[in-house]
Formats: sequence, C-alpha cells, structure tokens
Amino acid sequence: MILNFYYPKICDKLFIDNINSKIKCSLLYNYAIPSRILTVNTKVLNILRLCNGKNSVDDIARKLRIKDSSLHNILEKFREYNIIDTKSIIDDENNYGLTFWLYMTYSCNLHCKYCFVKKSSTKMNIDTAKGVIDKIIDTCKKNNINNAHICFGGGEPFLNYNVMKYIVNYSSDNKSNINFSFGVVTNGTLLDDEKIKFISDHSFNVLVSLDGIGKHNDKIRHTFDGTGTYDIVINNIKKIKNENISFKINYVITDTNIFGVYDFIKFIIKNNYSFNLILEFSYNNDINNILKHKNRLLKQINKSFDLLEKNILNNKYTCIDYNIFWMKMDYPNKFACGAGRNLFGVDCNGNFCLCSQAIDKKIVNFKDNDNLLIRSKKINDEFIFNSNVSNNILCDECRFRFYCKNGCPVYIKYMNGENPYCFIIRALGDRIIRLYALSTYAFSVRNNN
Repeated sequence: MILNFYYPKICDKLFIDNINSKIKCSLLYNYAIPSRILTVNTKVLNILRLCNGKNSVDDIARKLRIKDSSLHNILEKFREYNIIDTKSIIDDENNYGLTFWLYMTYSCNLHCKYCFVKKSSTKMNIDTAKGVIDKIIDTCKKNNINNAHICFGGGEPFLNYNVMKYIVNYSSDNKSNINFSFGVVTNGTLLDDEKIKFISDHSFNVLVSLDGIGKHNDKIRHTFDGTGTYDIVINNIKKIKNENISFKINYVITDTNIFGVYDFIKFIIKNNYSFNLILEFSYNNDINNILKHKNRLLKQINKSFDLLEKNILNNKYTCIDYNIFWMKMDYPNKFACGAGRNLFGVDCNGNFCLCSQAIDKKIVNFKDNDNLLIRSKKINDEFIFNSNVSNNILCDECRFRFYCKNGCPVYIKYMNGENPYCFIIRALGDRIIRLYALSTYAFSVRNNN
C-alpha cells in the first residue's frame, strides 16, 4: 500500500490557505475533483511541501526526522483527501439510501411572502400514505437499498399530524428490514408538547424556519391577518432544545431581511444553535429585489462571518453542523442533491416526482408497478446530466464548484441554466471554507484536551 506513493507528489490543483491569522494551521483541498477539506498544522504542511515527486518516503522521513509509521499515516491521510492522489473517494450516487419528501398538505397556517407552494386544502390521506410507504419499501427491495429517509413537508405538515403519525408507526413496524429515519420542515408554530414528545421518541431531525429576530422575521413570516410568529417560534425552539431533539434553524435571506443577518448570527452564537443561511428562490418575485442590495448583503455577511470566527476561536460557538449558501464542505460532490436519482418528492395524491420543488414532474404513482429508480433515470436523463456540475462550462474554472454544485438544479433550470447567486459564492467561498476549517480545527482541539 505504501508503494502507491513511494515518491509522493502533490496533485496539480491543490489550494492551500491559512485558516486564521491567530492560529498556525492551514486548510487544503483538491479542486480538480470532489474532495473534502483537510486542516493541517505547520509540521504536516512541511511534509506536504516535500511531496514533489522527487523525494521518496525515506527522503522525507530523513529530512524531517519523522518516524516511518507517523509519516505513512500522514501520507495515507493525504491520499484519502486526494491531496497526493487523483482518485476520488466520493461516490456520486450516494450509497447511504433514498430520501423522500412527503407533502402532508398544501395548506398552511402562515402567509410567508416567498413560499413557492401553491396553497390548497388538499391533504394526504391514510390510504395514500400506506400505499406510498409500501412503494418505498418495494423500491428499496428491488434496488438492494437498506435505508430510507422520510422528510415531512408542506404547506405546514403538522396540519396533517394524524397521517404523519400513521406513516411513522406503519413504516417503523414494517417487517421488511428497511431502516427508516425521519425529518420534518416546519414553521414551528404548532409544536405543542404532544408533537414534541412524538418527534423526540422517533428521533426526528427538525428544520425550523425563522427569518430573523423580531420584526425581521415577522415582516416575512406571519399569519393571514398579519400577526407575527417570532415569539411563539422562539418558545417552541427552546422546548425542542430542552428535549435534546436534533434541529436546525433555517434563515432565508430576502430583500426584506437582509439587514437582519448580523443580529440573527448573534442570536445563533448566544444559544449555540445549528443553522442554515440561504438565499430566496425567487420563482414568483423579481430576482433583482435581492441583487440590487448585493453590496449591502456582502457587507452584512462579512460582518457576521467576523463575529462567527471570533466566537469559534474563543470556543463560545462550538456547533459544527451549519450550512451557508448550500456549500457542503463535508460532502463534496458533482451533484447538489439527489433529485431524480436518490431524492424524490411525493405529492398528496401519492405521485412520486422529481423532487419537492418539482412536484409537477411526475415519475410514477404508488399504484404503478414501475421500478421508480429505473423509470426516473429513463425520463429524467437530461435533467440528471445537466445537474452534474462537471457538465456546466460556466463552473469549469471555479474552485468552489464541488461544494456549491451550482445550487438547486430545479431552480437553475428555471433560471435557464445560470445561477443568479453565483456572485455570492465567488465573493464569499474562501471565507465559508475557512469558517468550516476553523470549526473543524477547534473541534479537534477541544476533543484532544
């Protein structure tokens, strides 16, 4: 095994950057192929500098006075992260299982300005729910897949709580040996004690929408009579935290709450919460509503990043599970998601669709005998090809392409192939990667102390 890098050589497209001026640590990643980010100290970086294809392993060990076993372990880590080998360890098809976004209902108790769901009173009934789970089990069996993740969405999924409970209990009690896990995307207003106990008992991952602090949230997320939701959502977030439920807070940046980002990050740091920070998908609104504020937006976000860096360094913000502008550093890939491959939306009538954002793109109904994965590959072949960032010439020279993957493929198709938010990834990509590396470094230091 060691002979594979007897004369180790750095990959052609390796990017090296300092994590932070206050610590002697660097981050490395190979941007030619999907590769994870590696954080290293000065000693390890000195080893890398000698990996020029001319020095043998013995030469490096002698020059730096390092034990062979230690050096081999470090070189193996380099190879694992594609630093000295061009073979990617990332599996584009993602063998972890299948994910299904189930629309419980198209109705909602809120009237948020950017929501893309066409509202109606339609709900999934129990007969449809049973058929959908049976179809999921059948799909897993036919394709030798052991894991299925169900994410409940809407509308507001808790408006159809009884059917949600039925799905969880029915799928958990099945004798198929399929491992089911569950998540829910909710506005957080209906989380009473019974529902919180239920999602805790079944180990749900919860994504709660909160688009700012106080008025910043309430201008966007309010009831049909204009009543704000901030106070009730904050109270329910505290409840789910007290129950040790895994959750994230989702902040969608719109032209209305751009100036609330910094206060939101202060709130996140104070409470050590996990979060998503994303930009609005403007299907119904003029995209220029956000783009016209782009300089102010960048200023707000850079200011927020300064605060995050400071608090990560001081160990006041210790959460490492956060996502900024869809950049997934722990899962570099050619695809932004598994839409049409291993991720599917299911509408209230039991139609399996391309994804949750494209429920008009039907693949099969739960009553059909077709193999879902084979049928999807056949009818969505062009979409899947275009979803691969390696096939997008606009991304060819971008160092961040395997982390941002050009964003949501459904939205990019809607925008005729161009990502209107590309400017923010190019402007902030290095800072986002440094934040991730800094969090990883701080986590490692805490665990070793």
